[in-house]
Amino acid sequence: MKDTCDCGNKTRVPKPLKYSPNDGLGSYRRKAKLHEYAERGLI
Repeated sequence: MKDTCDCGNKTRVPKPLKYSPNDGLGSYRRKAKLHEYAERGLI
């Protein structure tokens, strides 16, 4: 995949990060996601 699109915008991969049980930031991401859901009133 190219770093930029033909229109000049940056591209990004449309799939989630690969799971790793050794991920040191996983707990932080889960807490941030829960906080975001709470702000939206989803939980």
